[in-house]
Amino acid sequence: MSMQQVTKTKVFFPASARGSHLSAKRGNKSSRRLFQISAMAAPGWALFRLSLSALLLWLAAAGAGRADAQWSGEGTSPHLPSIFLGRCAEYVALVAPQLRDKNCTAIWEAFKMVLDKDPCSVLPSDYDLFMNLSRHSIPRDKSLFWENNQFLVTSYADNTRRFMPLQDVLYGRTGDLLSWCRQRNASGLDYQSCPTSEDCENNAVNSFWKRASMQYSKDSSGVIHVMLNGSEPTGAYPVKGFFADFEVPYFQKDKITRIEIWVMNEIGGPQVESCGEGSVKILEERLKTMGFQYSCIDDYLPVKLLQCVDHSTHPDCALNSISPVATNLNCAVFVSDPGEMEGDCTRECKLQKLRGLFFKSI
Repeated sequence: MSMQQVTKTKVFFPASARGSHLSAKRGNKSSRRLFQISAMAAPGWALFRLSLSALLLWLAAAGAGRADAQWSGEGTSPHLPSIFLGRCAEYVALVAPQLRDKNCTAIWEAFKMVLDKDPCSVLPSDYDLFMNLSRHSIPRDKSLFWENNQFLVTSYADNTRRFMPLQDVLYGRTGDLLSWCRQRNASGLDYQSCPTSEDCENNAVNSFWKRASMQYSKDSSGVIHVMLNGSEPTGAYPVKGFFADFEVPYFQKDKITRIEIWVMNEIGGPQVESCGEGSVKILEERLKTMGFQYSCIDDYLPVKLLQCVDHSTHPDCALNSISPVATNLNCAVFVSDPGEMEGDCTRECKLQKLRGLFFKSI
């Protein structure tokens, strides 16, 4: 190392060290010590420059990756085959053992046929074989449709224990929350981005859920349940959406007894719409025109209680706001003669007392 190199390095040392360096020309001990320190610092500076270069290269690569993204949606989910096959195997082994004869490998092979197609040329019918291999019956009265509250629906359904929404049937479970598409001008999956409906109508994921929604609707029977989000700013019932366009039109009138709508407001959220209002009224009128019997409930109590598990101290979850019959229950317990009901016992309490409904509840 030359003295010129030492001079370049010395700028990182305090003033006392710089003073010692000035005497290096005289060959004293201080100069030798400074030379040793400078030599030791040089590898650290080289490592710093190497790390900085690596960081710049990484940022450039990330920028290039964004530039290469051709679509507005997320790219193909990493480990897609493993996730798909794992979900299928778990479903037929643990969730629905009666489906153990389903061949998950054959189902995957039928599904992945769309991965050979142009990402904007996948039709719902391209999933027909996949659907035929994976579909199964849905228990009567257990279908649960939804808009804008998927995770609440999934939580309430409790892995098919209470209800079986689309994401809890086998074909829905395999694709839930995943993304997939082929590269635009090459073979292989595109992990950078995939098209959404903003890019093209016939993309792989949208066509999958269209086909799945139609099948789910056709296979539903008995009492049909629909959970809507009353806090959604654009309206609880999107007049253009999967439920409106690919589920309601495929309801089988001869298999359905009635339809029950639950309009759930988010805890602490705005109450944008309720039963009989706005877009909910549009849905009610549509069902009426189609000849279905229906009912509508605002903040269906069992679901509201589930919402309050995570918001137990919120005013929306106060006992008096979610249990309007509490005082009536007290009435039923402590008053034996309906003619003696006074005070907190409302007219409705008296009527229900006479009918014997509270004794049944207690």
